[in-house]
Amino acid sequence: MAQTLEFVFAASDLIEAGWDLKAWAANPTGMAHPFGTYRVEYLPQLTSLKGSFEVNGIAKSVRPGSGQTQHYRQPTISPTVLRT
Repeated sequence: MAQTLEFVFAASDLIEAGWDLKAWAANPTGMAHPFGTYRVEYLPQLTSLKGSFEVNGIAKSVRPGSGQTQHYRQPTISPTVLRT
């Protein structure tokens, strides 16, 4: 998470100075710069973070770009239902 904050902070200054983020993202990276490393590791780190939200059968789902969080409980089958 700290890497994301660092990236956003630095990238916002660079974008204001005229940096073309889309052009940078379109080119491959050798991971020699922390931004390149961040870009390559972003998806695996995000997947790991989402997996850490699952606690005690309650999961948190965030739709990217929506700013909305949904909570849901994993369905369970009651033992009384199985006896009927």
